Amino acid sequence: MKKTILSLAFGLCISMAGVAQVPFSQNFSGTTTGAITSTPPSGWTSTTTASVSPVIKWTFGDSATESSTYFTPPSHGIFAMLNSDSAGDATTSVYTQVLCDAWLNTPVITGIPTGAYLSFDYYFEHASCITYGGNPSPSLPYEIFVVHVSTDGGSTWAVLDSVPGITTNAWATQHVSLAAYAGMNIMLGFEYNNGSTWMNGAAFTNLNVYVPPTNSIEYYTISPVLGTPASYTVAGDNISISGQVVNLGSSPITTFTAVYTDGTNTYSTIPTGLNIAAYDTASFTFANAYNVALGSHPIKSWVMLAGATPASDDTLNTTLVGAAFLPTHQLTIEEAGGCWCGYCPRGIVYMDSMRVIHPSGVSLISVHDNTSGADPMAVSVYDNGLVALPGFTGFPTIAVDRKELLDPMQIFQGYSDHASDFGFADLSLTTVSNGTTSISAVASVTPAVNLSGTYQLALVLTEDDVQNTASTYEQHDYYSGGSLGPLSDGTIGVNFAAVYTNSFVPQGSMKYNHVARYISSSFTGVSGSLPGSMTAGTTYTYSFGSTSMTAWNSNNLRAVLLLIDASVPGGVILNSVSTNMDLTSIAKNNTNILAVNVFPNPASSSFNMDVNLTKGEKTDITLYNVMGQQVSTHSYSFSPGENIVNIPTDQLSNGMYMVLVSSPSGIYQTKVNVIK
Repeated sequence: MKKTILSLAFGLCISMAGVAQVPFSQNFSGTTTGAITSTPPSGWTSTTTASVSPVIKWTFGDSATESSTYFTPPSHGIFAMLNSDSAGDATTSVYTQVLCDAWLNTPVITGIPTGAYLSFDYYFEHASCITYGGNPSPSLPYEIFVVHVSTDGGSTWAVLDSVPGITTNAWATQHVSLAAYAGMNIMLGFEYNNGSTWMNGAAFTNLNVYVPPTNSIEYYTISPVLGTPASYTVAGDNISISGQVVNLGSSPITTFTAVYTDGTNTYSTIPTGLNIAAYDTASFTFANAYNVALGSHPIKSWVMLAGATPASDDTLNTTLVGAAFLPTHQLTIEEAGGCWCGYCPRGIVYMDSMRVIHPSGVSLISVHDNTSGADPMAVSVYDNGLVALPGFTGFPTIAVDRKELLDPMQIFQGYSDHASDFGFADLSLTTVSNGTTSISAVASVTPAVNLSGTYQLALVLTEDDVQNTASTYEQHDYYSGGSLGPLSDGTIGVNFAAVYTNSFVPQGSMKYNHVARYISSSFTGVSGSLPGSMTAGTTYTYSFGSTSMTAWNSNNLRAVLLLIDASVPGGVILNSVSTNMDLTSIAKNNTNILAVNVFPNPASSSFNMDVNLTKGEKTDITLYNVMGQQVSTHSYSFSPGENIVNIPTDQLSNGMYMVLVSSPSGIYQTKVNVIK
């Protein structure tokens, strides 16, 4: 019998505190003093079939010393690791797929007690055995990590456990019953086979052969998890709290008590009808849902089991948030690629596919790179910021709200994972262009919750259908000829698997979409664009200055507004909004406004605003010029229904002006042209 317990976000695995017996234990802490080593602990043996240089075999170290470009286990003390990525890590200049089958064997473990288990923490992805370009491995469909057992000193071996792949980027704990070997002397063998691929590997530590206590329970997960979409709701609504426990004892659990408190009120529930076997899990839901008032509410929860061995794993915390409203969240996907990158057609295809499948609800930005090769479309401040994100390893890569870095092939999974994330604020963006020469923009932010910290706005301009006759616009294409499988982009009409001379798609055949042309100020936004403290339901505006666009096709430009938490390295994008850039577009984000009419338009000495409201409220009407500068503002106390006011323009110069109608319910934007 085997059980896998994922560590999830806690980064901690199950402690051996309180166990009845621990006849064998190994955490590899004595194998190294900091530098990576291939010398196993005393009595352990290591073998490998790989003969490349450097030799691919089990080594010992920590995350900093053991990690490579594509295989980077999270920090977890000292561990044993077989790094198959060393067969293709860019630092070694060895890019061939090398078969590696390596074993790491324990010394003889004498006298296995009755009721004993084997446990170990591990990091293993069970990845598909593909080459760097994407062809299936001829050896194995997946890499494997297997634990074997021997009762004759290592002469013969039997499979004890096939280790499953992790489902999150965190260490997991595996528990395997040794009941069949009670009273015997055994050896354990840990085998990793890479299936002739690389970029992967296996790692393990905290190996224990032990007898668990009779009664023990761990509070494994609580839901909603802090910061997830389910932890937010409109103030006044209820949120159901649930959890999962794991039985760390040898006796089945038939009932336990779960409790949660917000510091003022305490609620408990006693799940019944249970029969949780050793190392099995069970889910439960509190009978009392939590009514969430406006603001953040820390929740402490714990579980109690009669007769349980005291443990430190019986308490969890989360935070529930009541918002003034639920803002619309628009996901942002930034792609790191470049003309010089032969694998980057993969990013081009998947970004264009995302636009086809999800034409709205996602902001797509292709950030061309000039740090690893020449690309005439690179914007240095954007390029440098993206490649400096923690965990960035190479091209092509997509950043999903800068919360997760993925291969472009995983773009739809990234969308599924984060599209419903809490958006924190409603955003609106109005652009004002001066013909085809320059553009300015006014942004508004209406937080759904009180925000305090370093929040900044960034304006990004992207261009579609970029094409140029210069040779620097040809796209390097390793998919040319079809050896890496089919890859075609119907949006731009390019079959990347066709045969191209020297594996370059000619510049005359290439078009690039979503190309980042401009980002305001810095990768993390404009410092001071938002106040350090913002109140839920209040609208804040910021004007971006004029930007020249003479080098781009204004008909193909899009403006993207990013709301960024700049306190995090590289910034986390909390929300975004995008709009086509034209002279007549209206961005609406105020449910109280039924309609707004501007007449006459164009205007000379004045124009009329007809504002139709569902309810009466104080309303401001503000005008901005093409430089993003405020030129006039007027305040009114409007009644429900139609309200007509006259706005003077006799002091204004000829040109296009953005008109911002703002109230406690949000904003509404339109434009007026002044011609005298």
